[in-house]
Amino acid sequence: SRMTYSQLVEWYYTKKAKETNRIIPNQPKFDEIQRRRRLTYVGGYVKEPEAGIHENLAVIDFASLYPTIIATYNISTETLNCQCCKDDGYRVPGLLYWFCKKKQGFESEIIKELLFRRWKLKKKLKELPKGSHEYVVLNAKQLALKTVANSLHPDELVVLMDPNERVKLMKIGEFVDKFVKYKNKNGYEYGIPHGFKALCFDGFNLCFRKINRCIRHKCSSRMYKLVLASGRSVRVTEDHSVFTFVDGNIVPVAVSELKAGDYIVVPKKLSYNVKTIKSINLLEELERIDKELIKDLLVEIPCKGKYRLVLLNRLRILEALRKSDMFIKDISRASGLSVSAVSKHLKRLEKLKYVKLLRHTNGRKIYSITESGIKHMLFLKVFLKFAHYHFNPNKRGVYLIPFEKLKGVHKYAENVSSWKVGPINGVRIPVVLKVTPQLMRFLGYYVSEGHSRMFKNRNGGMSYDITLFNNRRKILEDMFECARSLSLNPVMKNRYVKISNKMAYILIEILKCGKNSYEKKVPWIVFSSPNELKNEFLKAYFLGDGHVLKERIIFFTTASKFLVNGLTLLLQQMGIKGIRISKEKNYYRIKVLESLPFVKVKNAERRVTPFVIPGFLIKNFLKDLGNREAYRKFGYAKRYCVSWRKFREFVNYYESLRGYSPELRKIFALNHGDLALDKIKEKKLIDSVDYVYDLSVEGTENFVGGLGLVCLHNSSYGYYAFPASKWYSKECAESTAAWGRYWIKKIESEAEENGFKVIYIDTDSCFIKLGNKTKEDILKFLEETNKKLPGIMRIDLEDFYVRGIFIPRGIAPGTAKKRYALLDEKGYLKIRGLEKVRRDWSELAKRTQEKVLRLILEKKDLKGAISYVREVIQKLKKLDVNLRDLVIYEQITKPLEEYKQISPHVIAARKLLNYGIPVGPGSVIGFVITKGSGSISQRAEPVEFVDLKSVDVDYYITNQVLPAALRVLRVLGVDEKQLLTPSGLDRFFT
Repeated sequence: SRMTYSQLVEWYYTKKAKETNRIIPNQPKFDEIQRRRRLTYVGGYVKEPEAGIHENLAVIDFASLYPTIIATYNISTETLNCQCCKDDGYRVPGLLYWFCKKKQGFESEIIKELLFRRWKLKKKLKELPKGSHEYVVLNAKQLALKTVANSLHPDELVVLMDPNERVKLMKIGEFVDKFVKYKNKNGYEYGIPHGFKALCFDGFNLCFRKINRCIRHKCSSRMYKLVLASGRSVRVTEDHSVFTFVDGNIVPVAVSELKAGDYIVVPKKLSYNVKTIKSINLLEELERIDKELIKDLLVEIPCKGKYRLVLLNRLRILEALRKSDMFIKDISRASGLSVSAVSKHLKRLEKLKYVKLLRHTNGRKIYSITESGIKHMLFLKVFLKFAHYHFNPNKRGVYLIPFEKLKGVHKYAENVSSWKVGPINGVRIPVVLKVTPQLMRFLGYYVSEGHSRMFKNRNGGMSYDITLFNNRRKILEDMFECARSLSLNPVMKNRYVKISNKMAYILIEILKCGKNSYEKKVPWIVFSSPNELKNEFLKAYFLGDGHVLKERIIFFTTASKFLVNGLTLLLQQMGIKGIRISKEKNYYRIKVLESLPFVKVKNAERRVTPFVIPGFLIKNFLKDLGNREAYRKFGYAKRYCVSWRKFREFVNYYESLRGYSPELRKIFALNHGDLALDKIKEKKLIDSVDYVYDLSVEGTENFVGGLGLVCLHNSSYGYYAFPASKWYSKECAESTAAWGRYWIKKIESEAEENGFKVIYIDTDSCFIKLGNKTKEDILKFLEETNKKLPGIMRIDLEDFYVRGIFIPRGIAPGTAKKRYALLDEKGYLKIRGLEKVRRDWSELAKRTQEKVLRLILEKKDLKGAISYVREVIQKLKKLDVNLRDLVIYEQITKPLEEYKQISPHVIAARKLLNYGIPVGPGSVIGFVITKGSGSISQRAEPVEFVDLKSVDVDYYITNQVLPAALRVLRVLGVDEKQLLTPSGLDRFFT
């Protein structure tokens, strides 16, 4: 099963409770959850580090500290403060609680059972060769019992479905940041994205399932990038799980256990039917985009005859019925209209379901207003108050009404299909945009060869245009016709089609196509269209950014990661499996090894992952047969992949000798599903980030993400202190933390007694300076300590480190609890809490800090570190830097008007709005501090509108480079003056 304890604690508790006939606590109500959130208690013990550089370090930590404490001290809601053990129970140090010694607790029993099962499996694992079939099976089982912190890089893309059932690609960091509201005692921040679903797999097929929670937390482990044979890739922490295929089952496997040559599960097609959208109501979409873009828009409503009077009379009738149900004559008197006029209007209103006819006992007609009728009154009142008649000599008269007045009420109008929308002086297009082949081709041309822009014109106002480029006349003509079919008034030139109007720009904004080549996306409407319309989009895109190589491979080229994933998903929706991705300089290539409806290629079987199976899946079956003929026919499969055709031959051969094989038939099921196995080409260590992100998906506990799409596992976090849990207990959580503090302090004192120097403690980890002691001494200390630990508690060695630097909070400003960098024996730099792993510092500052750390920790070169910082400052003064390295990124987490403290990124965001670029919660703002008067915030400018010459060099020296460097160097006695002037260096390593 993929539904592990760690991912589904509550589900597992509930299952066990049912099996043992225990009463299951009720789900807490909202008020109770809020009350729990307000409660606090003391968390883990943290000892501030000794400042400076330390050599010859060992880091030891408790194995599953809190779970082993729960199991050892029988911590459960039912064993808390029991009467039978009031005098001799497990007394919590420093608190007035105790736990029963006689009766086994429900929660502690489950956790103890799972820990023992996992440790037993891990013991067996040590006896097996890594990578063997048995190793993979057992490792998958032990992972299913492990509480892990599965985590993704914030920039990895995930496939989502919004509450309106639209498929979208978003960076997981941006998505989670929008919803995070709460924080538990373990430092996990989480939120509930109501209505959103994630693409995941159930069995062997892909589907969309509800996202229960989105989570972020500090990164506390190494980060790797997995690059697959198909070109897919994903950045994850080492304890994150992906999936592999063992004995006919899809099972989780930790990234730390993987190596090049292993296989993991990836999507190959998407058979799930997404809701088809046949038309788009632009009025509904306009409500979702930036307010600045829509403030001058008017809605044009065509009219016949006395349209205003008709609506006025309709309102009078509905207002009368709103008071009470009435006969026609009573409505006539209340509204001031004749009986015949009322009867005529009632027929129309009944047809529209704004009123309904009731039968009175005497047979006379009586009418009642419906809920729809009450809502329709809202539209009528707005129209009658704000609509103005406009006569056009060339057309029939129309009413014009500001769109902002219609927001929220246009949906209650009778019929909007004949309406138009557009600026006061400019092109207006139909409100209802039908999803047609022309629209799909227009979008395909734009995504491949177009760009949009908004700029200030000579008159000080804003102008908008879209340009579609191509050298072929026939394609230009089709671009022109597609744009004209959308009423966009295009103009065709020799090499491009230009559309100079605001509604074209807004249309691109609504459909989320992206403005430039690095931001391009497959519009969400394409994912919700039938295959024949998807084909129109893809064909137009191919004519712009595609070509065929020797009738064997179709190429699509793009600079956008969003577009790589969008095109991959789109092709998989169309049943195209043969997809590979490659990165070449500054762009990506998507290679399609199958025919598309508009272009044919030669048979591509055996040339791409979905058409083959790895040989290891049939290795044991070959061994079982053990005859020469089997090895002669299929022996190569032990080392190589085999085609599905050859696999079918093997199954027939095997079953003719051994009979029906359920295991082999399960491999067939994989072939007929939506998933495939992809080989790991490279596993490489990359820089960690400050925060990592997860999704918890209902029922399946997995989701799809990464470049080119990879199947990923979910995460979990502390349960007793989770406010919404059924088995919530502040006392149990508080007791667990108290015992954690007690034991880590005891380890500290015993280490000191044994001649070690403890320089830093963080909850369950102890950083020890060996001094004159050896590695063997620390291992012996661990062995002796583990003999003294109660129950199943134990402490292990994390790693040895050559050198490390620790920065207490008192030495440099900031709020990070952990601030250190460690250099291990392989040269890997583990950094926590410093600018290097934070997003809200410029790349120049982060790069400077990392170089300083490496010079100090690798080469012990303090002089070199100081010289390097001086060199960076000199280059900065000469503007010998890249503008992109000066950009600072911060995220907008709430509506701009709610910000009380005006920080630089808020000012920059408001300036973007003034330029007409939409900004809202979740937007990541890239800004640069420029020269001029005013505060730093006032001088923050969006990077899109800045050149290098306008940069405030002094700011970057004083507020970026120097603080990042001094965060490390100040611990070594270096001050700002020494970095700014080449003198006064008299402190070295001690």
